[in-house]
Formats: sequence, C-alpha cells, structure tokens
Amino acid sequence: MLANSALNSFLQNRDGIALHDKHVINPLLDHIEKSYSGIAAGSSSNVGIVQLKDFILEEYLQHDTLCIIAEISKVVERSDMFKNFIVHGSCSDFRIVDGWSDFDCIAVVKRSSLSRRNRFDLLKVCIELDEKMRTLDPYQHHGIHYIHEDELLSFPNLYLPVDVLRSGKCVLSNGKLEICRVDSLHLEVSRFRSVLETLQLASESGVLRHHAKDGKFLKESYEDADTMYQLKYLISLVSLLPAYWCNISGLYCEKPQAYAEMRKQFSPDQLEFFEKCSDVRFGWKRHFHDSNIIHEDVMNILGSDYLLRAYRFARLLNEFPRAKND
Repeated sequence: MLANSALNSFLQNRDGIALHDKHVINPLLDHIEKSYSGIAAGSSSNVGIVQLKDFILEEYLQHDTLCIIAEISKVVERSDMFKNFIVHGSCSDFRIVDGWSDFDCIAVVKRSSLSRRNRFDLLKVCIELDEKMRTLDPYQHHGIHYIHEDELLSFPNLYLPVDVLRSGKCVLSNGKLEICRVDSLHLEVSRFRSVLETLQLASESGVLRHHAKDGKFLKESYEDADTMYQLKYLISLVSLLPAYWCNISGLYCEKPQAYAEMRKQFSPDQLEFFEKCSDVRFGWKRHFHDSNIIHEDVMNILGSDYLLRAYRFARLLNEFPRAKND
C-alpha cells in the first residue's frame, strides 16, 4: 500500500516535481521499483481471470461530454506505457452527470515503464492524461489511480472491488485480467472510521480540513461561499459512504445497489441529508463551474449545517451495520 501511495504521488505529480530533476526522480522511482520487486515472487498461485467489457471508441465519440475520454484512450494506446487501462463508474455505464461526474480509471503501469529509460516519458504521458481528464470535471478531487502490473497478483478490494471492476471497460488488451485478490477488510474498516472521524472533527470545529483550494477549507453553513470545490468533495464523500458501508459487511457492489440496500434499512427522515446531496448531484449545471462561488441553487437544495448533517449520516451508517444475510 505504501508503494502504491508513492507511485500515485509521483505519477499524479502531486508535489509538482520538475520533469528534468533526475536527482529527485531517479532515487524515488528506484525505491518504488524495489518495493514492488517482491510482490510477484510472494504472490498466491490462485490467480483468476476477470473479463472486462470492451471499450468501443465510437460509443464515446457519439457523446459530446464523453469525447474527451476518446481522446484519453488514444493517448494511452500510442504511449505503450500501460498494461491495462480500465475506465469504470459513470464513464463506463454512461450514467454520467454533465459537469458533476468525475473520471474513474485504473491504469496498470508496465514494469518496464518505471525503468530509468522510460520513467520520464511515463510521467509526461500521465501529466497529459491528467490535463485532459480535468476538462471533464474541473472540480475533480482525485487523479487516475495507477497500479503496478505486479499488483494484479496482490489486488485488494480497497482499490476497487473485483465485482465492480468487471463492469469496467478496458482500453487495452483483450479485456482479460489475470488477478489475485487479497483480503483488505481491515483496511476498508479503517477507511470508513477515518471518514467518520474526519466528519466528526469537522462538525465540532465547523471546518472540514480536507481538500483545500487556494489555501481555504470548507466552513459550515456557507460562512465562506468561495468554496464550491471543497463542498463538492463533501457531497462526493457522502455519496460514497453507502458503498463503503456495504463493503465492510461483505457486499461489494456499485453505488446504485448500495443506495438500494441502504434505503431498505433506513427511513427517509434518517436519509434526509444523503437525499439532498443526491438532489444536488443530479441537478448539477455546467455554469456552476464559472467560479468557485457556491451557487445559490446549490445552497437552496442542500440547506445549512452540512458538516453536522454529514457527520450524523456517517454515524448512522456506523451504528447500524448492514445485515450480512440481506
């Protein structure tokens, strides 16, 4: 996990490392390469085949919003840096909300791409992909998730449940992945608790100290309205919590099924804040991106005290686990 975090920090260029700074990049990548060297040797022989769907370029060219993904696929194909490139989520099933839906993708980096000969070309390609991706959603909070090809032999559900991965579309190869799953339940539980603790601190302090923009964090009840990017992160996080809640009970599913499971257990009153977040998501307009000011329409739908209500929603899910025999 630490190696994957370091790999993504580099390829997503989070620290803004200069492309020419070999004195910084080479020691870092040498260390990452070494961290992955033992995965294949120590992996289980119980490797299964996961069949993904085909990525059909023409389908994406027919959608004005999704044309950028067609461009991304062309960059990937001509780069020869990736073993697999898997588009999933709303960009795979076309349930995309224009201006809201982000780009969900797992890029499997070839072992050879991290060599001293290729690593700078790899970074250039990843920077180009990131720039294109963000034209789909300027408020996107995460980058492409990069994994080393050897991680397919030690693949945790924490990255993406394999049952969800199957609905993804593979830009490269024949759509077949050789993959070995490893148990990551303790990490999934830790992730849920970490979100709960973050929201608790936010509700108590009135500030969500996560995903700042221009040095500013989201404050309670629109105290600083120049925080639309930050508010979108909160809404996106709330939208993910039902899937996390299902995961820790052993059900790995896409978000619509997770929402259905949650609605079976809780009343509309209990899910009031979640439903308001959904109303914002599906009522999103492109002009909300004109600045980082929270639009009046968003305020009217969501209401105030959103940090407190988000914490209460997360606490509700935490206190009432999903029955495993549902």
